[in-house]
Amino acid sequence: MLHAEVNTHSGIGPRHALCLALDLDLEGHEPPATLVPDGGGQDAGGAVIDAALDLFVMGVGFGLVLGIVVLLVQNAAPASQLGVATTSIRFAQVLGSALGAAMFGILLNRATASHLPPGFRAGSLAGALRPEVREQAVGALVSGVQVVFLSAAGVMAAALVLALFLRTSPALPADPPAPQRVTV
Repeated sequence: MLHAEVNTHSGIGPRHALCLALDLDLEGHEPPATLVPDGGGQDAGGAVIDAALDLFVMGVGFGLVLGIVVLLVQNAAPASQLGVATTSIRFAQVLGSALGAAMFGILLNRATASHLPPGFRAGSLAGALRPEVREQAVGALVSGVQVVFLSAAGVMAAALVLALFLRTSPALPADPPAPQRVTV
């Protein structure tokens, strides 16, 4: 049903809608360099608003991607396999979320640790930090987050390139054709 709405109201097919959603997601992956008040020449309030807008754009794009992927899989599956196809894509999405969170978490930890001063341990963050050490810790975390955002942007760019070559099938009819009697 959504497939028909995409085609009749917007004039674009699901492959083009997927590419637009991936592009929207990619636009939101601007590295948050301005989260530190003196990092981008703007105040902390403006930096937070910019980051919130980027995250909003990224979330809208990714939300559209998830719906369109389910739609494409359902359109390609025969009616008798629709439940299996939908469950399979949801399983792949959940598995990808878990693996992505683990991989990007490792990347964040490694990138942050590489910018910390020697001998600095994560457990030392529990107490009060001296201002110069706090500044280094915040800078290391911002650097780590930038690496994660740029890596995620690379993944989304690769997904966009793959979506450009995606072949789509027309929506299958809602009701299969009635069986015909054959006489010999």
